[in-house]
Amino acid sequence: MQSRIFTLTYNDIRLRISSKLRESGSDLIFFIHGLGCAKEHFDEVWYVDRLKKYSILAFDLPGFGDSSKPDNFSYDLQDHVGICAELLSIFPGHRVHIVGHSMGGAIGLLLADLIQARLKSFINIEGNLTSHDSTVSRRQSSTTLEEFKTKELPGLLLVTSLSPEPGTRLWSRLMKKAGTRGFYLSSRSLVHWSDSGILLDKFKNLKCKKIYVYGESDSFLKILTLLDGISTISIPKSGHFPMNDNPEKFYSFLADFIQDA
Repeated sequence: MQSRIFTLTYNDIRLRISSKLRESGSDLIFFIHGLGCAKEHFDEVWYVDRLKKYSILAFDLPGFGDSSKPDNFSYDLQDHVGICAELLSIFPGHRVHIVGHSMGGAIGLLLADLIQARLKSFINIEGNLTSHDSTVSRRQSSTTLEEFKTKELPGLLLVTSLSPEPGTRLWSRLMKKAGTRGFYLSSRSLVHWSDSGILLDKFKNLKCKKIYVYGESDSFLKILTLLDGISTISIPKSGHFPMNDNPEKFYSFLADFIQDA
C-alpha cells in the first residue's frame, strides 16, 4: 500500500485527492466512504491476505479527510460521482468492485451508471437508499450553515465520541478533518437523493453481483423489508460501521464475495 495524492481539475477547480492505493491485479476494489468519514475507515483491508491479489483504492472525497476542501465545489452527490469517475479513468483496464458505505453507497449507485461495462460487483454497506436512511444527514442539513457549525456538528462529535462502537468513535475522530461547508452541503444533497426514490430503484436494477451489508445491531432497519429479494448479510457484533466494529468477519465476507464475482 502507498499513500498517493491525485491532482485533478474538475469544473475548473483544482483538487488534491488523498488516497491509499495498491496496484496488484486487473480487478480494482474501489472504496467510497460515508458522510463525515474518510479513507481510514477501510484501513483493515490492507492486512487481508486473501485480497492481496486485487488492486485497491481508498480515498477521501473532496471536503473530507485529507483531500481539498474548496469553497467553490458544489459537494452535490453528482459532483462527488464526477470525482470518482475521474479517479477510475486513471485505471482504464481494471474491472471494478464498488464498496460504498452509507453516503458512499448512494454515490456508488450513481457512479454505476457510468461504468456499467466495467462493474463486476457492488457491495452496499448500509448505503442510503430511501428517506428512512438519512436520519443524521437530515438533522444536520435542516439548519443553517452557521447553526450547523456552532451547534449541530459539535453535538454530533460529542455523542459519537462516547459510543461503545469502535467504528462510531473512529467516525467522531475523522469528522474533525472534514470541512464544515463540505459536510453541510453533502448532507443536503444526500437528503435530496435519499428522498427521491431513485436510489432504491437503481440498486434493484443493477445487473452486476450485488449485496446489502448491515451491522447486526441494525437488523431493525426498514430498508431490509424493501429490498425485494436482493441478497443481504448481517455482520455480527457490529453497527453502522461493520468494517470497523468487526473487521475480521467483514473482510472475510468481502473476500468471499469478490472472489465469487
